[in-house]
Amino acid sequence: MKSLLFIISLTFSSLLFSCSKKVEGPIRIKVEEVIKELGPVTEVKKGDPKEIPFRPEFYGEGMIENSYKILSYKDLAFIIVEFESEEHAHKEAKRLKQYYYKNWLLDEVANEPSLEDLVVANLKAVNPTLTHQIIPRHHPSKEPVGKAGGGGH
Repeated sequence: MKSLLFIISLTFSSLLFSCSKKVEGPIRIKVEEVIKELGPVTEVKKGDPKEIPFRPEFYGEGMIENSYKILSYKDLAFIIVEFESEEHAHKEAKRLKQYYYKNWLLDEVANEPSLEDLVVANLKAVNPTLTHQIIPRHHPSKEPVGKAGGGGH
């Protein structure tokens, strides 16, 4: 009887372990993917008049060092900063009253209608401090800035 119980428990244990799923860590989105999804933005280079000073000490727990980019859309600059997880990005967006997308904080966006339209329309970014998320008035095209469309002369 003991051996039968042992065999049953061994069989049950092996089935239990063979069916267990591998638990993966949080999914992080790369900066290139965020920029591609944003669409018509350009990266602001050092020394550009639109450059926004980046101070890493201003950002909270979970920020990934040197992960930020300063981007421009319609001559409005904003900062994107990568965090270790979506939870960290959400927490920081809430603290700063800004937007986040997955594991990215989108800083200097709130209260700039063009930037809000851009990040909400193209990324479905969220500002956790708003009780009602904005609805974009204009849906920014995914075409790169400066690309002419249409016929020739």
